Amino acid sequence: MEEKGAKRAGKPFPLRKAGCLAMLIVFGASSAFLWTQQLRLMQSSAALEQQWQTLTQQQAQFEQRIAGVETRQQQTEPPKPLVSAVTQEQLTQALAENRQEVNQQHAQLQQQMTSVTQRVEVLEQRDGVMSGQWLELKQQMAYLLAGRKSALVPSSSSAVANPPKKPVKKAAAKVTSSASAPFVLNGVEYRGGARFVSVTPRQASSLEQVRLLTPGESFSGWTLLTIDSRQATFRTARRTLTLSVH
Repeated sequence: MEEKGAKRAGKPFPLRKAGCLAMLIVFGASSAFLWTQQLRLMQSSAALEQQWQTLTQQQAQFEQRIAGVETRQQQTEPPKPLVSAVTQEQLTQALAENRQEVNQQHAQLQQQMTSVTQRVEVLEQRDGVMSGQWLELKQQMAYLLAGRKSALVPSSSSAVANPPKKPVKKAAAKVTSSASAPFVLNGVEYRGGARFVSVTPRQASSLEQVRLLTPGESFSGWTLLTIDSRQATFRTARRTLTLSVH
């Protein structure tokens, strides 16, 4: 009787574990994608900073050349009035055009730097959210592992005191669920401001069969209506049924 009780208590765990492993895979893929995007943004930011420095150096060199030209003009004899007026006007116009171009490039680089900074801040916020979700998932995994150990090693006193009662009650609840729905409710999760449930067919044999549902989505002809802390309500064309976490 102790071995049968342990088997019945530990039987739902692989399905729970399958749901948690599926969430770990989705979470790991999301973390890898966000990390890749953040790395690309950091590389783009470094390239923009290098372009900014190069442009600043070019502007400083250009201003030095202008200062040298003005110094040489002051040291040499003044040309004829007509030639001097034309040359000065052309030089002034060229300087104005070059400075305008440099200012435009500075403005463009500044906009790009601002955009990159905003994207980095968004990624940092997402990283913080993902870190919190990762911690929550680790706690849930620890809870499931602890539940499995306690189910595999039942108390001898409780087994001797009430050997037929607990298995009969659990079996009755499970028979009601199995007769009502063709799938098992593995768990209820809360992530990103929304609740969802993980379900698998009753004869599931791989992680690919795990499905995550939110209210309004369907699985095997059953539509998910509402989600509570440990229960979810489904509806078919004929009736409505509330399932508990298996």
